[in-house]
Amino acid sequence: MAITELSRDWGSNPSIVRIVSTDSLAVCMGSTYLVDQATVIEGLNNGVFEWKASDSVLLSSSDGNNLLKYDLVTGVLVATSPLVTSVVMTAAEVIAAYATPKLLVDAPSADQYHSVTGVQYIVDYGSAQYTTGGVAGVQYDATANGAGVLTHVGVAAAVLNGVTADFLIGAAGVNIAGTTGGTAATIAGKGLYFSNKTAAFAAGDSPVTVVITYATVVAGL
Repeated sequence: MAITELSRDWGSNPSIVRIVSTDSLAVCMGSTYLVDQATVIEGLNNGVFEWKASDSVLLSSSDGNNLLKYDLVTGVLVATSPLVTSVVMTAAEVIAAYATPKLLVDAPSADQYHSVTGVQYIVDYGSAQYTTGGVAGVQYDATANGAGVLTHVGVAAAVLNGVTADFLIGAAGVNIAGTTGGTAATIAGKGLYFSNKTAAFAAGDSPVTVVITYATVVAGL
């Protein structure tokens, strides 16, 4: 996996550096990514690539397009605004997520964490309601049975089970340190996963699209 294309729009300020990568956004924003890709970048540029303090970076990664900023001090690609990603979960993945949490956003580097400001669940209702289950949510890491640190106020099972038509469920992000007691070890360098507590959901046949608004924070942990 690597950067496959790199170019700069000349004659404008700020300039835009265009990057195409086969890696995910989280990987591309890693603390050593550009250093690790230095040989590849030099080959694509036919020489040493000179980064400028004013560079904005239009990145096409394996999981979408985003406009980032090059940090001249740290040499890292950073977000200039909140990022938004959406992942469609099949009904089978929703049901399996109790034991096998569903990956939604790849893990950032070890000294970064994903700060979630909001989550939306778009239920594309099929023909059967979900049953049983427990409080559901987007959590840090792949801890089974919904035992990871939640990134938002959990969605009660009754809410998802009560859906009988196409439906949107919104959930606000939470203050991790103040609300759930998350420590560096539980959030830094962790991907975001969907899971639920108590028991697996059952019976339902509706796909659920999870839309996450977040920022990847360089915390220096």
